[in-house]
Amino acid sequence: MSKLGQVVEAVEKYNKFVLDQVKRARSDEQFGRELVNRWNETKAKTPVTHTPTGLPLPRLALPEIDEPGEIA
Repeated sequence: MSKLGQVVEAVEKYNKFVLDQVKRARSDEQFGRELVNRWNETKAKTPVTHTPTGLPLPRLALPEIDEPGEIA
């Protein structure tokens, strides 16, 4: 198999893994809760910076989501 074929195969496997995780997060309540907790913990640990006008902003722009399937 060519290098490009290996890359394509790896991407397809990754996409399948992500879809499996999304399905699991939506069906397995405990796993979904763990994901939400990890997400909230990450958001809480994200440092805050201040703009020149004094507006506090997180240094990493994370979306405001709370649905485990979206987080997965």
